[in-house]
Parts: sequence; structure tokens; C-alpha cells
Amino acid sequence: MIQITLQDGTLVSVQSFNFKPTYLSLLEGKPSKEVNEFILEEISQPGYWGKRKALFIEPTQDEVNTKLKQASYCVQLVCHKPFNDYAGSRLVVIWMDDSPGERTIPAIIEQGIKDIHWENEAEGFNY
Repeated sequence: MIQITLQDGTLVSVQSFNFKPTYLSLLEGKPSKEVNEFILEEISQPGYWGKRKALFIEPTQDEVNTKLKQASYCVQLVCHKPFNDYAGSRLVVIWMDDSPGERTIPAIIEQGIKDIHWENEAEGFNY
């Protein structure tokens, strides 16, 4: 199991991870603001994960206007520490970054989620 400590001190566990090339469905043409906006509208968590609160870390406006990063990443996280009136908390985080290259999955996830303020973003749940 992959566990990561966020900068706010919250220890989260990775439940699921998914990524795909940003322009995978682009059959012709080249990246443009219109194409990029369409791609961003289509990015979501996998349906088989169920309904979860999601945080989409938006690309910069310059990236939207020109070319998005090479991959979109999605991770389902859980914290087993009590949260408000719930037994634990969870959150799906979606972001764009460079292709994985030689990086490990834990390194990719840690870089993508490290700045999240868990208490502001997560939702509580009971087992």
C-alpha cells in the first residue's frame, strides 16, 4: 500500500491510481485552446470508483491556450483518521503533468498531491 504524508501533515493511503496521455483521443489536428478546453471538460475520475468528491487541479491559462501537459493523473485517497463526525475521509485528486518517464508511481502521486490541504478538500465517510 502506498502511503504519503501531505505538507499539512495528513497521512493518506492510495486506494486507486489511473493515468492516460492527454491527447490520446485527438485523431487529427493539433492542440489549440478549443481542443484543450474540450479535453479538460472530459477529464474525470473512472466511473467504477463510484461517486467521490473530486479536486481537479487546473492547468495554467497559458497551458490551456497553447498545449496541456502530456498526461492526466487521477488518484483516489483515503485517510483513516477520524474526520469531523465521520470515521475517516477521502478525496479523488485529478491533475495534469509530464509523462511518467522513469518516475515511480509513488513519486508521481506525491508530486501531484503534496500541496493539498486535506481538511479543506476531503469529504468524510463511515465504514
